[in-house]
Amino acid sequence: MTIKNLGQTPAYETSAWATVRVLDAEALDFSTKKSDKPAVGAIMGPGAETVVSRLVAISPDDFPAIQAGTKRIFVWGRAEYVDAFGKQRWFVFHQGSTRAQEAPGRWGIEPYGPGEQGN
Repeated sequence: MTIKNLGQTPAYETSAWATVRVLDAEALDFSTKKSDKPAVGAIMGPGAETVVSRLVAISPDDFPAIQAGTKRIFVWGRAEYVDAFGKQRWFVFHQGSTRAQEAPGRWGIEPYGPGEQGN
């Protein structure tokens, strides 16, 4: 997941994190624990990007279930920062793998369930 500062001022104390899981295709329980949040925040200048990446191990049982559409790969997470005016800002995302493979063993991702929210 790429997060970009599209504003004209820096984002302070920026933290971003994500979780990746293989779940039932219609799952809606995307919990995030406070312990998932990185301890240190960084400054992101205008136009700066950060990539939040995670790996997921797909078990031999899950792979055919993903191919059949009964399971999907989900990624969800949160970004937080303090804007130039001292206001705490946040963005939450929920993505799921597409049902059709883009190539053997590769799926795209799309907004899923609660989608994206933020302030």
